Amino acid sequence: MPQLLAIASYISKELVICVVCGNPANRSQRLSDSLERVVVGAAGAYEARCRKCHVAAPVAMTPASNIELLSR
Repeated sequence: MPQLLAIASYISKELVICVVCGNPANRSQRLSDSLERVVVGAAGAYEARCRKCHVAAPVAMTPASNIELLSR
């Protein structure tokens, strides 16, 4: 992979927003306690996390900080 990046003309890095702190995130946090290696197509099973907020074990879903904005 590093050899391919070295000769590439363009590199696009796709990031999303961390649901905990709002920083750019490049990791997915598993929210379910499933022992399967990959949980495919499970809505709500993963959420975006940055390196600082990501933990190795599955955790509970982070409550939305802007939920009161949606209820207006």
